[in-house]
Amino acid sequence: MFVVLLVPSLLAFMHGPVLSPTHGISSRTNPKCSTTVTQPLTSTTEPDALNILARLGTGAHGEVLLGERSDGGRVAIKVGLRRLAIDREAQVLSAMAGEAGFPKVLHYTPPSDTRDGVLVMELLGPTIESIWQRKLKHAHVSAPMVLRVGRGALRRLRQLHLAGFVHNDVKPANLVFGAPGSEANEVHLIDFGLTSRCGKARKVPKGGATPTRDEPDGTPSFAALAAHHRRRPMCPSDDVEALVYTLAFLAVGSLPWTDQSYSCAVRMKQQMLTDGSGVLTDACPISDLMRDGHCPDVADALRMLWAEVVRGQGRGHGHGRDARIDYEACLAALGGGIEDGVESSWPFVLEGGARGTLLGDGIYRP
Repeated sequence: MFVVLLVPSLLAFMHGPVLSPTHGISSRTNPKCSTTVTQPLTSTTEPDALNILARLGTGAHGEVLLGERSDGGRVAIKVGLRRLAIDREAQVLSAMAGEAGFPKVLHYTPPSDTRDGVLVMELLGPTIESIWQRKLKHAHVSAPMVLRVGRGALRRLRQLHLAGFVHNDVKPANLVFGAPGSEANEVHLIDFGLTSRCGKARKVPKGGATPTRDEPDGTPSFAALAAHHRRRPMCPSDDVEALVYTLAFLAVGSLPWTDQSYSCAVRMKQQMLTDGSGVLTDACPISDLMRDGHCPDVADALRMLWAEVVRGQGRGHGHGRDARIDYEACLAALGGGIEDGVESSWPFVLEGGARGTLLGDGIYRP
């Protein structure tokens, strides 16, 4: 028996305009950071009726619901809580339509004066964060898994940056496995409510407060230093910086500033940009696979990515924030290349050395 549909914006959505991810897209060139930037347009296709089964999550910019179509297929429904955030999400996903590793948009109802915006998207698999919380809390992820997540995430960021966008909220909760099937082990990037144009300041959503100095854009633990200071527009190297923090967290199980004050976290990040990444990389464990030469050293990979962060932010000699990220070099450091395929399973190492494999359905097998 289905849960009764009670969300007012979804009731309005049943008769609203929708977005087709492959139709009604206009484009223009962004000469600084990408080849093409697209704008979402709406069509008048009538979507199927949806039943709401559960709430999957709630954030500052919207909530995500689990929906079921009349044919039994399940979808993710994002209801915008702030107007510009849902518009931004639709715009970015329209730009990335057809690209691997991004949610497919099934329908879109833009916000109006009387209702919130609604995005209906394909239902993906578990987030990296949810797996860590359920199965690996207070443990670290195996080196091969860290490197695979890093490769998948970096490929997604490369695609996003080439399209002219900076994500601004890279973290384990926004890296997701695909739905069961051929893309089950593909890392997907989600949640584009904070996304901005490369090199341009992000607009504050209607009804949203401008962040204070103690409230950065993004998630404080994983936010790039520039998100704390907000002295310049965000750039691609800021996403790579947040990815380094994400991978270090997975490799160690925490970050150096975990449980520290906000100001302490900012100081440590500032120190890393001037003195190097040792505060992160020195804590990375050495696995047997690394010693045997079967996979790259995670600490070495993170040092390579950090060098790109420093170079991209103009702290190296002769470089500035317009410097392009060397994605090929970063992917090589992570043990792969831009066109590599996706591995079929995801090995973890639990605290104490217990091993297991996470299958594509999100189930942990010892």
